[in-house]
Amino acid sequence: AQPIQRVAPNDQDEIAKLKTGDDTVAFFSRAGKNTAVKLVMLNRAEVYTTSYDKLRPVEGLIPSQYSKEFRPYDLVVVPEEEVDSEYFTMSSNGVVHMQPGQPTEFISLSDWMKESTMFNVLRRIKFFKQFLIYKSFRLWYKISRYLKYTKKRAKLARGFFLAKSAFAPSLMLLHSLSYDLQNIPIMDYSNLKRECDIESFREAQKEKRSKESRTFEIKIEAMENILEKLCDNVTARSRVPDMNSTDNIEAYLNGKIPIIEPDEAYTVKKSKSMVEAQKEELERQKALKKAKEEADMLGSFIRVADYMAVESLVTLAKHTLGNFKITLHEKTNILFLVALSFDKNANILFSPSENEILVMFQTNADEIIQAVHQVPRLLYI
Repeated sequence: AQPIQRVAPNDQDEIAKLKTGDDTVAFFSRAGKNTAVKLVMLNRAEVYTTSYDKLRPVEGLIPSQYSKEFRPYDLVVVPEEEVDSEYFTMSSNGVVHMQPGQPTEFISLSDWMKESTMFNVLRRIKFFKQFLIYKSFRLWYKISRYLKYTKKRAKLARGFFLAKSAFAPSLMLLHSLSYDLQNIPIMDYSNLKRECDIESFREAQKEKRSKESRTFEIKIEAMENILEKLCDNVTARSRVPDMNSTDNIEAYLNGKIPIIEPDEAYTVKKSKSMVEAQKEELERQKALKKAKEEADMLGSFIRVADYMAVESLVTLAKHTLGNFKITLHEKTNILFLVALSFDKNANILFSPSENEILVMFQTNADEIIQAVHQVPRLLYI
């Protein structure tokens, strides 16, 4: 039998020499249409990547070119039977992009080479070259900051009184009473509406502060009552029951923490399953632990209440003296009556003198400070 003669030219040897898309473009640019190779099948280079650690090397491509990076112009030559669902065909006329469900796209070799070159140039710019690394770092940085923020938030919530249902209502009432302390008038400005002597002015201020001292006591007593009620409620919930009781001793030996009084949330049922009993016991232990933590915070809460009261009193004294200073500057008529007389040498004498008026002002300021200083401290209840 005679061997079969090939009619079409043998192009497999030429195609075997081509490895990448750049090789194919260079081949068709050099040979043009005067070649036996009319069509070359190509796949994207990244399809040859199985993982970031184990890469199937493609001859002619550096690892960064066939990794998972976005490199749309990196192609590899494959046999016709190995083409993927998305593939390229390249000829002397140009490049055809085949993609399932999408229209076929054609681009000439010159445009392909131009766009590929521009893409590679852009990828050498620092911003685009380091974009993935920078994005990963920024993502890590934001997550780490958020985790740090959540830790700080959780730490703050553990010691934040407004976040505790046992302290929040009492704290709001204390805020209201502290604000009332700042608005207690401890100076009488009625005498300044007309002329008066400094003695009557001094007596009016003493009478005013003596009258308002009872108001201070009422506000402080109200704050003390709030703190005492809060302490009783918190300590009652955290108090460990008498261990002389047989039931309590048995519960303690079984690893259970007995509660002195059943809470409303834990309604005792006549018949309970073991799961319900265990769940109820866990909730009781959790509630007791929470109550003990709140009991340990009572000292800090009392100090906070005391600081609030002291701050309100200091603010009251500052505002009172500041308003009195503004009133003196804005006053245009006569404030105090001054008597004029002559001595033996015919010198004019003022009664009261300038020094006596200054001493009166200083005494008034000292008495204001003394009035707020005499208010009982919540820290000593």
